[in-house]
Amino acid sequence: MKHIETIKKDIRFIIQAIGPNGPLIEYDKPSKLYKMVQDNDQVFYCFTLLTMLYGSRSLPKQDLDHLTQYIFNRLHVAERMQVKKITSSYELNYRPMIEKSVLKCIRDLYSCILNHTIIEITYTRSSLETKSFPIAPLSITYDEGFFYCVAYKDIDAEQRPIRNYRIDRINKYKIKKSKFTKPLDGIHFFEAGKHSNYSFMMHTGDSIITATIKVKPFLSNYLKSKFPVHEFIRKDGEQEIYKVTVSNEESLLFWLFQQRTWAEVLSPQSLRDKMKAEIASLAQMYVGD
Repeated sequence: MKHIETIKKDIRFIIQAIGPNGPLIEYDKPSKLYKMVQDNDQVFYCFTLLTMLYGSRSLPKQDLDHLTQYIFNRLHVAERMQVKKITSSYELNYRPMIEKSVLKCIRDLYSCILNHTIIEITYTRSSLETKSFPIAPLSITYDEGFFYCVAYKDIDAEQRPIRNYRIDRINKYKIKKSKFTKPLDGIHFFEAGKHSNYSFMMHTGDSIITATIKVKPFLSNYLKSKFPVHEFIRKDGEQEIYKVTVSNEESLLFWLFQQRTWAEVLSPQSLRDKMKAEIASLAQMYVGD
């Protein structure tokens, strides 16, 4: 019978021969043989990550290939073939939402976050206006197919506003030598997860808005998936009433108009008034048809 230390030594030699990304090696006592064992968890986790990558369409092909190769390198040949039986069609028919590579920018922003380093970006807004300005990166998040940098804007201001910048809209950037401070406690302490929960469609502002909305029952799950900070209030006949909390009223309006007559704002009154004004403007567009 082999000594345990001999078995360990033999397994180390086998792993060195086949490489660190090969299958698991175990010693089978009854047959007195070393056997390759498939790590089903690893295969499944890699498959799950690939499914998310292909489904998100969030990376250009060159970035996607880089990440998928990294994942496939965790598997040995037979496992790769097993996974590709399911994923190959998604790879073949992949249509990215953006064409611009973002991985290097994400890596550099990640470094700035860790080191509290200011970075100057040239950024194109949704209005197509392009400006250059410094930001202090706090976190990186992902939403609806895009990566965002969460950062302090107006970094010299006494109360620095926090904004979300879509990373593929950063045209160029320069990492500065200057550092910034990030409060570790108190009222200005930054919680990335909480900030993301309030940022519907990654729109953000300087104040929190809570709205009461009445929806058709089939919209309830959709509302809950889009607004992480929500509260069910009560049923109103066949409809349901919720409170949702966001940090930008305009993004809430954007969602409401997508729901046609299936969602009604009950409060605040200012939001109802905005809805009425927008509906009147929409109706005016179709006068005379």
